[in-house]
Amino acid sequence: MASHFPPDVNQRFLGALQVYPPGQVFEGLEHDEQVVLLMRRHPTYLIWPVLTGTILSLLPVGILAVVLFTQLGEAFWWYGIVCAWFLFTFTVYYFLSLFLRYRADIWIVTNERIIDIDANTIALRSATEVDLAAGAGAAQGRGGGLVVGGIDRGAVLVRIVGEEDDLIPDVPMSGQVARVIGELAEAVQRERGAKVDVDASMGIV
Repeated sequence: MASHFPPDVNQRFLGALQVYPPGQVFEGLEHDEQVVLLMRRHPTYLIWPVLTGTILSLLPVGILAVVLFTQLGEAFWWYGIVCAWFLFTFTVYYFLSLFLRYRADIWIVTNERIIDIDANTIALRSATEVDLAAGAGAAQGRGGGLVVGGIDRGAVLVRIVGEEDDLIPDVPMSGQVARVIGELAEAVQRERGAKVDVDASMGIV
């Protein structure tokens, strides 16, 4: 599985893609279950949210500038100060929430299943999983990855017959990830004697 990725992949993408991550132990893993991939969204996913937050952070400065350099009366002066304070507080919360949710949204691919951990709020997380042995058919990985300006980022759609589709969005090296998921599904099929249908497809979101 590791042969699909460059040797230094664990040091790339600010740690958003880890192959056989060392020392990673998660609650609920079986004794014979091994973590193959640990994924977060590609760091470039943060560009637009950070740009939006930067624009928001300029609003309090603009309001204070209007208050300090115009003659609009004392009542408006206090109103502007309060608005600037609330906007500043909201901007701090926005960046904190963005960072924590980015770090908390994790996809774990083991040799048995895919575990999706979502940060619904700052304090609340939920986990769902897809068993690679469920369904019928053959595993197939489609797409070789789209590189734009050196950025290899895409989505992996995992389809299992009888189950809800599982989307892994905006992950690094999504073409290679799709192939690894397909190979793992085939390995589960051979090991358990079950017929697996996993369609791992790659596409830019």
